[in-house]
Amino acid sequence: MEQIRNRRPTADRNWLAAEFKLSTNTLIRDYVGKNGKAARNSKQLEAIAKYTRQYTQTGRVALFVTLFAGGKGGVQYEFNIKLLQAKMAKQGILGIIASLTGGKQ
Repeated sequence: MEQIRNRRPTADRNWLAAEFKLSTNTLIRDYVGKNGKAARNSKQLEAIAKYTRQYTQTGRVALFVTLFAGGKGGVQYEFNIKLLQAKMAKQGILGIIASLTGGKQ
């Protein structure tokens, strides 16, 4: 609400950038790509990185929260999580992925 009223985010009010998804599989599909398909929302990931760099005080940390830890445990799953974190690191952002239902992240 504050950002809408001010029309522009300010660094003194934003502690971190957060993205919420239903499952980790959705996060991977949208930002990394899955089963040989390209990422569906790579521009959104770039926007999150840009916002985090410009308007947060957390030292460039973006939090990705999912309700379900889908696909937990497999080698491909672990690879995709690391790939997402590497994409964020390439843009100067530390990407933290947390699932509310637990599971291996």
